[in-house]
Amino acid sequence: MKSRFTLPPDERILQLMADRATEGLSHSDALELDRYLEQSPGVDRDALEYAAAAVCLSFNAGRGEALPSGVREKILSQATR
Repeated sequence: MKSRFTLPPDERILQLMADRATEGLSHSDALELDRYLEQSPGVDRDALEYAAAAVCLSFNAGRGEALPSGVREKILSQATR
């Protein structure tokens, strides 16, 4: 979701990460996020994706609904580390 407002860099990182976890990013937004993350090595680039997966799992528990594409694979790959 595009914002009309300019966010400080640290808030912009969070917005881009949240957008990536919930709806995906355009190519230009993905490049912007990559630039921010390169400048901020301490930021966990997948933190919001894991949070979104946890929320998805909690809401879908017992419904038999599949996770969004790629989320299940990311969870399983992290679980095996």
